[in-house]
Parts: sequence; structure tokens; C-alpha cells
Amino acid sequence: MKVFLFILPCLILSPYIAGSQTITNSGEGKQAALDSLIANSYFKAGNKAGAEEALLNAHKAKQLAAALTEAGYAKALELEGTALVQLGQATAGIDSLAKAVARYEALADPALLAEGHYALGNAYEQQQEYGLALVHLKTAKDLYQDRQDTVRTGLIINNLANIYFHTGKYDDALNYYFTAVALKQQANDQAGLARSYANIALVYKNIGNQHKALDYNLKAIALQRQEKDSFNLSISLLNAGNIYRKLQHYDSALAYHHQALTLSRQLNDSIGIGLAYFSMGNVALVQDNLPEANRYFKDALIVFEQLQIISYRVQTYANRATTYLKMGKLANARAAALKGLQLLDGVEVKTTHQSLVETLYKIYKQQGDYNQALHYHELFMAYTDSLLDAAKLRKLTRLETDFQIKQKDQEIALLNKTRELNRLQIQEAKTTRLFLVILLALIVVVAITLYNRYRLKTKAEALLAAKNRELAELNAAKDKFFAIIAHDLRNPLSAFKSLSATLSENFSRFSEEEIKDYLENLKSSSTQLIDLLQNLLQWALVQTQRLKHYASIINLNDLLQKNLALLVQSAREKNITLKARLLDESHVYADAATVDLVFRNLIANAIKFTGPGGEVSVVTRQGENGIEVAIVDTGIGMTEADTKKLFDITQDPASIGDAVNKGTGLGLILCKEFVALNNGSIKVQSQPGKGSTFVVVLPDKQLKPAA
Repeated sequence: MKVFLFILPCLILSPYIAGSQTITNSGEGKQAALDSLIANSYFKAGNKAGAEEALLNAHKAKQLAAALTEAGYAKALELEGTALVQLGQATAGIDSLAKAVARYEALADPALLAEGHYALGNAYEQQQEYGLALVHLKTAKDLYQDRQDTVRTGLIINNLANIYFHTGKYDDALNYYFTAVALKQQANDQAGLARSYANIALVYKNIGNQHKALDYNLKAIALQRQEKDSFNLSISLLNAGNIYRKLQHYDSALAYHHQALTLSRQLNDSIGIGLAYFSMGNVALVQDNLPEANRYFKDALIVFEQLQIISYRVQTYANRATTYLKMGKLANARAAALKGLQLLDGVEVKTTHQSLVETLYKIYKQQGDYNQALHYHELFMAYTDSLLDAAKLRKLTRLETDFQIKQKDQEIALLNKTRELNRLQIQEAKTTRLFLVILLALIVVVAITLYNRYRLKTKAEALLAAKNRELAELNAAKDKFFAIIAHDLRNPLSAFKSLSATLSENFSRFSEEEIKDYLENLKSSSTQLIDLLQNLLQWALVQTQRLKHYASIINLNDLLQKNLALLVQSAREKNITLKARLLDESHVYADAATVDLVFRNLIANAIKFTGPGGEVSVVTRQGENGIEVAIVDTGIGMTEADTKKLFDITQDPASIGDAVNKGTGLGLILCKEFVALNNGSIKVQSQPGKGSTFVVVLPDKQLKPAA
């Protein structure tokens, strides 16, 4: 997405000559030498040798301009700063650019001032200091618009759009990109128009609107073919293939990836070739064409190994591991995943770490190596927590950047007002009345500015406090999660190990009846372990927002009858009566998988906490907000204080009620999460010794999304 531009060309070398005093023939020779040095101080972005040569020319220009012209000296400072930034000396470069802008201010030359702000804004953008970049780029844009310079205005607008894209402000990015499109259409800049279309496609792709992304990407491809812009065309072809893959149009995806591969080969673009193989591998992978996917990833890996690009190599190893895992080749999958982790040693790429350790967790689980599986599952959760913390930090950083931008905008507004006041004072120095009006206006502006700063500071502090509270809740949830893993997961594992060891060591001495008892205990322990792991994994998917949710109209009666049939044997074993009083017809708009788990957990819990001879009933009725489902039991019941703890993950289930086998409490927490995910609600009523009633309300029609 990062757009590299040529340094603003010196279309007119003479602006800094205007206003300088007349020079002799010898002075004219020096001026010509200065013009030549400045003209040779421009270079293409990314050209290190060009930047080094430009820096030498800029230093010579500074020495020569010191005795000739203030404008020439300021221009040499600007070019020196630009070269320093490109060579990695950002602090020194920005310092030179800021000095150049200050000198342009003193010269009161709008053309030079616009160039200076543009160069300084570009430097801040390259250093990802987006708040300061926006201030200077907006100032340059206003100056160029005043001069009706549509070409340079279009360039700056594209920069502003890029900044908003990188800071996640997609609406602002789209507004600026569409403005750039209008300017480039007006200037008949077809190559620039293609870049803008490609950028718009990336924005829509990031916000999940794949159809619009495809539409603008195809527009970019058409213009790039027309302009014979082969390099950018190869990138757009790859993007089109990736979009078609997300839209599940796999034949089209492969066709565009093949076009990108052919073009990259013609350009001898190794990175493009590797990315084309990688993208085709992804298409084959989602189609479960595993041998072909493996072949493409192998070809991509050969290219990336030659180029020594760690990020591409690691991602390719991760995808190969996934492919081998699907093929059932666990040893190959493990080798690929471990190779990827080895390459990432010392490199902070948390999302890729997370993907690799998750794959290793699945591999070891299938191999039956539960110690290693648990180890990598814990690593997976640690990276998940780390990513959550990073996301929170990015949100806080974005708030801070927004606050800084507003402050800078206020400072610019105040600076502009001060300039206007100075002009009026010069023109109307003898008018006391005007002086008093200006002074009063200045006091008002300062007061408003101070008030606004105070209000913004208060708002920012409130937001920060809210984020701290949210972070504390997340930490509490994390602590609970690890407590469940450390205690409740360890107990059934220990029991399983102990039972299996005893059975293995004493098999020949046990009677058939004793062996049967041990096997029954092993079965019970494994069932308990699987249920707990299932709940843990489901809860983790919800917390990481990776749970797939497909809402549709579902027949609630069928779903409830199915779960009652599944659990009827458990009820018979305890001599518990299961009853159902259902509406003749009841349909809800929800995700069938998550709703199914909710009612299975609730009915199973009702049976679990109801004594022999008791009764569990499932009742449905039409409510104001949808279909109400009540699960009623005649079990041990709970106090009102206990019911308030049921859906809180920070609470210890051992403190709730008097039942012997209380479990982790995670099942009910999952029920609450899933009901909320389906735009419903859940509540409980209970009294000790009189049983409990859980009421779930689900919408009976599709809800309109919040505006």
C-alpha cells in the first residue's frame, strides 16, 4: 500500500532568485553553479546512491548560497533534509527541513513555503509520525490549492489518503482517494488514476467489501494495460486473484494468478513470481486440492529462500504445515511448522507465531502427544492475549494521535489568526479602536483554545480510564482461563493417567469385572476431559472473534426435540422425568450451531443438578422480543447472590451453591456469550431447594444492524 513518489521536481528553478539583489558577472557564474547543484539534488525515492550524491550536492549548494541568496540557502537546506531522511538519518533530516520551512516563512513566498511543507510532511509520513505529517501536508495542500496547482494538490491528497488508510480511518481515506480520482481525471493522468483505483480497491478489501474492491481493482487493471504499466499491473492481477478467492470464485482467482505469474516472469520479478505461486497455493488449499497446494507452496518457497525474505518464507512454511496436516502427513506438517518457528526466532511477528503454534497444537493432539499439545496450546493462548493487548495499545495510540492532530490543527488556526492580526496591526497601527478589537478577538481565541484543550484532555482521560477498566476485565478473564487449565484440566488428565497406569500394570491380576470398572472410569474421565476442552476451545474462539457465525431461520422445535432425545438416557439413569411443552410452530433467526450448544448445556445442567425422581421441563412461548425458551428443573436451586455470579468468568464456581460436582462454570459463560452473539438474552430465577429456571430469548426475525 505504501506509495513511493518522486521527490517533488524542480519545475521552476528561479523562484529563489526573485527579490535578490543584482549581482556581477562573477556573481552570475556562481548563481548558475548554484542552480546546477540544486537541479542535481533531486533523486528517485529508494535510490540510495542517488540520495548520497544529492546530499553532497546539497552541502555544496548550502556553502555557495550562503553568500548569494536566502532563498537558495533555504532550498539547499530542504534538499539536504530530504536526502538525509532517505539515508536513514531522520532526526537530522527533519531538523534541516524544519529550518528550511522557517526560512520560507520569513521570505513570505507561498510557492517555496508549499514545497517546504510538502517535503517535511513526506518526511514525517516516512517515519510514521502521522499527526505531524497531516499538519504539514494539509498546509501544503491549502497553499497549492490557492495557486490552483492541481497536479501537486493531487499528489498531496493521495499522501493524505495513504495516512488515513494506515491509521485505520477508512472513510477519510476513501474521501481523499475519490478527490484524487477527480483531480487525476481532470489532469488526464491515466497512470495516476490507475494507482488511485488500486488504492480504493485496497480500502474496500480491508473493510470487507470484496465486490467493490474487485470493481475498482478491475478498473485499475484496465488502465494499467492501456498504459503498459507492467509492474503495477502484475500487483493488481495478484490482488484481483486474492479478491476472487475471498469471493470463492476459484477459477477466476487462478486465472488472474496465472496472468500475474506470466507477467512477473517477463519482468524477471522474483518477488512477483514467488507471490504468484504462494497465492495459487492458497487457492488450491481452500479447495482442498492438497497435492497441488503443496506443489505451489514448494515452488514459492524455492523463490523466497533464494531471496532470503524471512516473512514470506515463514508464511509459506506455515501454509505448507497446514496443507500437510490436512493430508494427514503429521511428521511433514510438524517439520514445516518447526522450520517456520526457527526462522521466527528473535523476530516479533505475533500473528505468524500464533498460526504456527496453533498448527503444532493440532498436530501433537492428533499424534496423541498431549504434553506437547498442551504446551503449544498455552503458547497459542499467550500469543492471543498478546495480540489482544497490542490491539488495545493500537487503539490508545490512535486516540493519542487524533488528539495530537487536533492540537496541531488548533495551533495552525491560532497561527493563521496571529498572522492576520499582524497584518491588520501594520495596516491600522494608528487606529486605537481597531487595536482594541484585535486584542479582544485574540483573548477570545486564546480562551476558546484553552477551553477546547481542557475539554479534549478531559475526554481523553475518560477514554483512557474506560480502556484501563476494559483491560482489567480482560486480565481477570485471562487469569480465570489459566486457572481452569491449571486445575480443572489437570485433574481429569491426572485421573486418566493414574487409571490407565494402574490398569496397564495390574491387568493380569484384575478380574473381568474390575477391568470393566476401570474402563468405565477411563471413559468417564475422557468424556469429562473432552467436554472441558471443547468448552475451552469454544470460549477461546469467542474471545479471539474467530468463531464462525451464520445466522438463518431455524426450526426451534426440531432443535429442542433433538437435544431432549440426546439427553433422555442421562435423565433415565437418574430416574428424572423429561417434559416438553412447545409452541405448535417456533422459528428463530440465529446461528444453529451456537444455539444448539446453548440448549444442550442448559438441559444437561438441569439434569445434573436435579436429584433422582425429579423433573426437567422445556417450555416455549411467544414473547415481546422473540421466542422465549424456559428450562425448568426441580433441583437443588441457588440463592439470589449465587445466580448473580453464574455468568461472570471472574467468579470461582466453588463459591456457588452446595452441589458436590460444580465444574468450571465455563459452560454457562459460553451460553451467555453465544446467546448475546445471536442478539438474544438469558436470565435465571432460582430458590434453594425449589429448583431453577433458565429463560433464553431469541429473535424470531432478522434484526436490522445498528446505525
